[in-house]
Amino acid sequence: MKPNHTTANWAGIDRRQAFWSPRWLIPILYGSGFLHWLLFFKFGNLSFRAFDWGKEFVYYSLLRQWVETGQTPYHVALAFQGTHRFLAIPEINLSPQILLLPLVDIGTFIVINTLLLYSI
Repeated sequence: MKPNHTTANWAGIDRRQAFWSPRWLIPILYGSGFLHWLLFFKFGNLSFRAFDWGKEFVYYSLLRQWVETGQTPYHVALAFQGTHRFLAIPEINLSPQILLLPLVDIGTFIVINTLLLYSI
């Protein structure tokens, strides 16, 4: 009798799919990634002293002031990326979640923003 190669291949695929099919695997992977980002950002207790974190702190402080006062910071005293025009800086976060800035401190906002983007 001639062996049926299609059933042999499907048997191998079924075994591989059986490994990924448990319903508990995806939540565990998601939860481990979630915990990774919490630990990486020290639960929002950031010092803002390394690399470009000081610059990010100034960006988020200006955005917080913008949301609290309603006055757009078109020009700032410090020159970032070679310009004093704040909104001309391409790395400014202008997404809707900046509305959370007055409610939480900047370190916590960074964690919330990262976890939100991770979840999406």
